[in-house]
Amino acid sequence: MILLLLGAFLLPNLGALACGFVLDDLPLIVENSRLHSWSRIAEVWTGGYWPDRLGLTLYRPLTQTVWMALWSLGGGRPFVFHVLSLALGAVAVVLVHRLLRDGGVPARPALLAALLEWIAPPGVVLRRRERWIAAVSAALVVGASLAARAAVSPGPSFVPAVDNPMSLVDAPRRVLTALWIQVLYLQKALVACTLSADYSYKEIRLVMGLDDARAWGGILLAVAALVAFVRVRAARLPIALWAVPFAATANVLFPIGTTLAERLAYLPSLGLALGAALVLSRLPERTTVAALSVVTVLYGGRTAVRNVDWRDAGTFYRRLVETSPSSAKSHCFLGALLASEGDDRAAVAAYDRAIAIFPAYSEAFHNRGNALVRLGQRNAAMESYRQCLRFDPGHQGAARNLAALEAGGPLMPERRKL
Repeated sequence: MILLLLGAFLLPNLGALACGFVLDDLPLIVENSRLHSWSRIAEVWTGGYWPDRLGLTLYRPLTQTVWMALWSLGGGRPFVFHVLSLALGAVAVVLVHRLLRDGGVPARPALLAALLEWIAPPGVVLRRRERWIAAVSAALVVGASLAARAAVSPGPSFVPAVDNPMSLVDAPRRVLTALWIQVLYLQKALVACTLSADYSYKEIRLVMGLDDARAWGGILLAVAALVAFVRVRAARLPIALWAVPFAATANVLFPIGTTLAERLAYLPSLGLALGAALVLSRLPERTTVAALSVVTVLYGGRTAVRNVDWRDAGTFYRRLVETSPSSAKSHCFLGALLASEGDDRAAVAAYDRAIAIFPAYSEAFHNRGNALVRLGQRNAAMESYRQCLRFDPGHQGAARNLAALEAGGPLMPERRKL
């Protein structure tokens, strides 16, 4: 049984071992010098998460410590990071099966749910007399974590509009948009045809009122889930496993740092898998095996194909523009890729598309200025740097480069390696 679970998870994901560092891996790991030496461990535990975005008050020292260990162990090779990710995922699949069995789920649905889930965080079911101890312990851990974060990042949380435009609207519009996004999560979990690493401004349009049909789609999903939870006993655990983990990341209670991210469905998808398993377990065995075989081929194949998109920077960023054509960030990332390849004219065109989507995109203006300098267009570059500083007065790179150009001095921004 364990071999079956491990095989179902590992075989479709082995392609990840050939992938490199892309997207957030670059600033968070590759270019984050404090992770490259154990002498700077104190900075990891007393500093923020984003080394190049000081306004984002995130605090994840344990994650960064693991990255530091992996960087030291593998000499900065991405292969080591991917090996650990696969190992943890494989262990998690086995623990999910154990979690469901300990929680009273019958053997057949538990196995089917673990096979359908493939990846899910581990958990432990305690006896009733131990639950209060676990609850108090969890509360203390969460409280200590929040206190540590407050000490390191005492300022209010800042969510850039380009990352999540829901930070710009009032609570009713944010909730309507968030409910519609739950429909998108469900759709992507069931029909995983188009997957993307970026759903930022403005790949997903805000739901601004009840005159938008998408608002009613989200409301109907929420009402249907509530009715099923109340009236259908077997649906309660699957719905709870979906809804509770999403509570903090669904943008319903407060805006978070992203609009939609497939990784946020990591734990909630266990609820969907369990619900599907309960349905399949009631079917004849042959029907169940046939259905599971089809799901394995389709979803396992989709996973294997998706891993190829992450193989290297050239593949990833070009694919990103295809999957999220309306996202300002995807075009900005493409511009950075083109610039790294030496094609500054094409990079400027990509930055222009990003700015056309989000006119206040300071980083796109900064990168555009760098490309224009390399093309010898100093006056246009100065204007681009000024626009960057208009929207981000604290941008040190733009301020430094603008000062050099205004003084008539030499300037040749380095090309970022992707």
